[in-house]
Amino acid sequence: MKVDAKQELSGPGRLPVLHRAGVAYLIDNRLLEFREISRTQPGSIDFRSPLGQTLLGDCTLVHCPCCGEALAFPEDAPDGEVSCRCGRQVSLQLAVRFWELDH
Repeated sequence: MKVDAKQELSGPGRLPVLHRAGVAYLIDNRLLEFREISRTQPGSIDFRSPLGQTLLGDCTLVHCPCCGEALAFPEDAPDGEVSCRCGRQVSLQLAVRFWELDH
């Protein structure tokens, strides 16, 4: 069953998905890592690694106005709100594009 970007971001506990070069990655903002969906073995790509920085280039980083935490989401994510680790709802409409994490 094919899902659209809105479905990939909806629901409690769902992680946003980044599609790049035919590969789908889960974006885990809590652990600051990407995880390839099709991998049979567990593995992760740290946001701060060279590949992680490349993947972040295809994301929009939203900074939580409450705690300042950066949350990564696919550039083509639908408008809406996402939950920060501090519990605040953050609007994707207020997103500012950054190329690097600042922490």
